[in-house]
Amino acid sequence: MLDLRRHPHQNRDLTSENISPNPAGVSSNIWYEIVLHDGQAGYLSEVYIAPQHRGGMNLPECPRR
Repeated sequence: MLDLRRHPHQNRDLTSENISPNPAGVSSNIWYEIVLHDGQAGYLSEVYIAPQHRGGMNLPECPRR
């Protein structure tokens, strides 16, 4: 499931000098809800997903809690 947050998350430190030329720099407001086999749950930002799997993967949006 997807959770769309208001503020994007980045996989880079935007305060670092020369960060804009970083070709691997990503910003996204997509978070994946992860549920483990024992029922524990958490969220993973899309910026840490392999580039070819970004974009939501056609998953439904999480219900608002």
